[in-house]
Parts: sequence; C-alpha cells; structure tokens
Amino acid sequence: NAAANRAYWGLPPRYFLSLGRLVEKKNISTLIEAYRIRCANPDGVADEALVIVGSGPLDTNLRRRCRDAGLEVIDRAGRPPFPPLADARGPRVFFYGFRQINEIPVFYAFAEAFVLPSTREEWGLVVNEAMASGLPVIVSRAAGCAEDLVRDGENGWTFDPGSPGELAACLARLDGDQAIREKFGKRSTEIVSNFGCDTFANGALAATRASSPGLFNE
Repeated sequence: NAAANRAYWGLPPRYFLSLGRLVEKKNISTLIEAYRIRCANPDGVADEALVIVGSGPLDTNLRRRCRDAGLEVIDRAGRPPFPPLADARGPRVFFYGFRQINEIPVFYAFAEAFVLPSTREEWGLVVNEAMASGLPVIVSRAAGCAEDLVRDGENGWTFDPGSPGELAACLARLDGDQAIREKFGKRSTEIVSNFGCDTFANGALAATRASSPGLFNE
C-alpha cells in the first residue's frame, strides 16, 4: 500500500529523515543548515526534502530557522490524511510533530536515508530502527552507536556534529544515487542483525556466567 500510505501522510517523493525530540542536544539546527547548504549547491537535487518527526521546546525556533534560511516549511503536525501538495518538488522541510510508535514505521519505510546529528547521545536507538528498516545512516560521531553500527562507505557515514558542511557533503553523496542507497541499506540490515534481542540475551547470560559461575551450578 505504498501509494496509499504516501498520500495519507502527505509525504514528499524523496526525503532524508530525522526522528527524535526537538531539544538542544539533538542538534537539528545543524541538520537544517546542512540541508540549506546542500540545496544551495548548483547540483543540489530539488525534490529531496527533509522530514523531521518529533516535538519539543525548540519546535517554533527550528521552523523559524528554516524560514530564515529560505526553506519552505510544511506543517504536518496535525492528524492525517493531509492534502496533496500542488508542487511535490523541494527544497522543503516537513514538520510532522510527535507520532505514536505504531505510526513511525511509515516514515522509515519511504526515507532515502536517516540522519542523527546529535551533539551527545548515549547510544541512539533510532539508528538501530533505521538500519532494521533497510536505510543508509548518517550519524554524528558523538553518538554512542556510531562506532558499532556505522561503517563509513559501507552503510553510511559519520560526521562532526559541529560541521554543517561535512554533513551537507554526506547528504550529497546519497543524492540521486539509487544504487548506493540500496547497497548501503542492505549492509545496514546485515550489521544491525547482530544487535537483536537474541544476541543481547546471549551476551547477558555469558557475562553472568563469567562473573557469577555459582549461579549456574546444577
């Protein structure tokens, strides 16, 4: 039901996805600036939108930043279905507000790639979710998961969260290249398969056996 779901949610044809709380440490302002830089380049892809899913105290400020940067803001924070856009081409930033967990998979399903620009992040479970959905990932080096989940040039890239230019370059590498997105997405699912519940449970049991062998004596 891809076409019906896209229409129901009013999703753009192609987009980069950000999902999380709109708070300072998530560093969405740097993502917006990187997107502006990318769209300002002569070879920028006009129909590659930015979709932001989440709510928080910086919502109004981030929308203002978009407008100040010359980026059109599309408000999708209400309840679907949303009306179709007269012109589906970008550059545009879609704000979808807070969404329930059962609504989130649709955003992963149609994204070109997932971006986590945080200035600090203990892990970043949304990256696991994006990879399990078969997406390339572009992840801040400040995220705890970056070293374990991201293989630069295999399933995405890491970047300095203080450098919009470096992030813009990562976005540009995926623009208009369906082959590399499919290759990276497949690699993401392979990597994240080693971080499932079974692996976690087996690791926890192994650690417990090693530290407290008496617990397992018959």
